[in-house]
Amino acid sequence: MGLPGRALGLGGALFLVLFLSACSNAIQTTRLQQAHPVDLPTRYELADTPFFAQERYQCGPAALATMLTQRGLAVHPDQFVGQVYLPAREGSVPIEMEASARRHGMLVYPLAPELEAVLREVAAGHPVLVLQNLGLDWWPNWHYAVVVGYDLPQGEIILRSGVTRRYVASMPVFETTWQRGGHWAQVVVPPGLIPATASPLPYVRSALDLEQSGQLDAALASFRAATARWPQASFAWLARGNLAYRQGRAEEAVESFASGVRAAPRDAALWNNYAYALARRQCGTQALEAVRCAIALDPENPGYRDSLHELQAVDPGSATCDMAPCPMAAGESLP
Repeated sequence: MGLPGRALGLGGALFLVLFLSACSNAIQTTRLQQAHPVDLPTRYELADTPFFAQERYQCGPAALATMLTQRGLAVHPDQFVGQVYLPAREGSVPIEMEASARRHGMLVYPLAPELEAVLREVAAGHPVLVLQNLGLDWWPNWHYAVVVGYDLPQGEIILRSGVTRRYVASMPVFETTWQRGGHWAQVVVPPGLIPATASPLPYVRSALDLEQSGQLDAALASFRAATARWPQASFAWLARGNLAYRQGRAEEAVESFASGVRAAPRDAALWNNYAYALARRQCGTQALEAVRCAIALDPENPGYRDSLHELQAVDPGSATCDMAPCPMAAGESLP
């Protein structure tokens, strides 16, 4: 998809401004070419990535359909027009693009604003959905495209873009238009698959977005993947335990919170939730021990005392559960 028609009317002078601006602003391209990471292929292309030609709606529905079809879903751009395109704003809104992908059970992961992150995802087999501003900051022309390849020595990015299946763009020009688009870039992966550049907290946040959209099984699969990849990330165990508890998976909830308190023994919130999971397992004695640990760790939080009173008022059950040790019970003091 070329530059907007209204911009073409300005003639060659505007093209020259855009070109010179791209050359002067392509800091990331220059850095990658001068100091190429040894573990990043110099060139890579996902040649089999699907393509849907589209000129309208800023190409948002077509780009989204490309991402989902590549993941094996039978979709078409037309079904996304009403979901992502807002006529009043004359555009496809990023938040609606993300929400539509989640409705199809996919995890949407935002990339860091780094060109290297885009290239690493492509090299790992993941097309990257990007938002570009093909106009100027003061005269924007928004456009969605899908990055499917690159050639560092040649300084080129390969896109599924507009009506062109294999659009080869200058990497400096792409970097500039992507920068003007706010460096917005997302990968769309099935639950349990972790993007190549993912880090624990953003990934868990993306899984929480899945949970909040009602995709509970997909979210749980993502939390399980997070705890397997980053077992010391206590917040991942907390998220997994909370959802397992919500779904009535008491055994998994207990195991998740137990792993969480082992990773972060002084996290009072984990101990509090651990107590409820133990109570759900009918392990009343251990549940009270766990909530008392939360109180000892954070005595100023009245919510934990409320939890104690609530758990004391229910049938404790007669089961016995193995329990992670409370640091306060061992005589340790808070930091």
